[in-house]
Amino acid sequence: MNWKVKKVKCISLYPIRNKVLRKSAGIEYCKFEGDENETSIHLAVIKDDLIIGGVSLIENNSIKLNSKNSIQLRGMCVYDKFQKQNVGLSLLNKAEELSKAKNFEYIWMNARKSALKFYLKKGYINNFESFNINNIGKHYFLFKKVK
Repeated sequence: MNWKVKKVKCISLYPIRNKVLRKSAGIEYCKFEGDENETSIHLAVIKDDLIIGGVSLIENNSIKLNSKNSIQLRGMCVYDKFQKQNVGLSLLNKAEELSKAKNFEYIWMNARKSALKFYLKKGYINNFESFNINNIGKHYFLFKKVK
């Protein structure tokens, strides 16, 4: 492992979000509600001074969870050539660690169908509720108790 996970500003993640998650549709589609909140956390995996993966944690309670103390994982992305090298796992582990440290009860997300197995292996619960996001694809609501 010759990279590091570190906190960054949300704007630093826009290029990778655009390329990986939005198929280069434009930076304007890469800004998430809550990105700029003071409590939001943005993580990047840095290799040779370049961001190769990223994820954001945004305080946001889901109506699907009986909790008023949840954080949403958003925008998990890793460049194709770095996938299957534990970059995503490093991001997820750090996100969970920070969520626990900040005393959140749940971490939740809307996961793409293609990422479902990855999250299920890490103990996320799938309520089998799926929905389609236009121009992006099928997603599932997943959650995990972290506290």
